[in-house]
Amino acid sequence: MKAKESKRKYSHRLDKFLTFKEFQGSIEERCLKLYDFSKNNFELLQLYLVRFINSQKERIDNREISEGTLHNYIKAIKLFLTMNDIVIN
Repeated sequence: MKAKESKRKYSHRLDKFLTFKEFQGSIEERCLKLYDFSKNNFELLQLYLVRFINSQKERIDNREISEGTLHNYIKAIKLFLTMNDIVIN
């Protein structure tokens, strides 16, 4: 990503998942923790992703966020995983 604003938005969106997963530290530290966790706990990562998506779907049902917001959260997570060669089914 070249644009600073895009980087900021993706970081903020990824942060939602990192917060949900309860990683502690700076955004960089939490991303590193997610990377390490992903490499060692593939199936558990999938479970957390499903739980995160379901919790966000509840927020959609409660009209707290829009479907587009959830889509953007997923795009940020997917980009992080893709950039770090982490494949999920």
